[in-house]
Amino acid sequence: MEVSGAQLMPYKLIHKYPGMRPKDEVIWDKFIQQMPNAFDSVFYNVPVGNPAKNSLEYAEMKFNGGYGVTQWRIDVLGIKDAKQYIIEVKPYADTHAVGEVLSYRALLIGEGKIRNDAIPLIITDNASEILIQACGMLGVHVATV
Repeated sequence: MEVSGAQLMPYKLIHKYPGMRPKDEVIWDKFIQQMPNAFDSVFYNVPVGNPAKNSLEYAEMKFNGGYGVTQWRIDVLGIKDAKQYIIEVKPYADTHAVGEVLSYRALLIGEGKIRNDAIPLIITDNASEILIQACGMLGVHVATV
């Protein structure tokens, strides 16, 4: 699997995760410690989506550097055996996390970067019961550390 704009890395604790906020890093560190075999490898800060309205705007955005900074960014794309996981790391996960992970999944599938059976996953330090119920109905996995 190849993802443009992101580097394949081993799944392990590191000092700084590309693109991740400090509060997210604490949660991700805990997840790695609790689930050391969850993934074989990962991509961090994965760009997704086309922010340009048309080919002229695309060319202009690419020329002036605006394209890459206006794309959405996925926290983690995890690989385990033949499975792919789109991962949103979020303190106090709410409906925003659900929308993000489902949107990222749809965009990646639309861009042909992942398979249709890729698993959306929210990793959080706090998930309400209603969030867990809704995610179950939507096919979104939730892990709480």
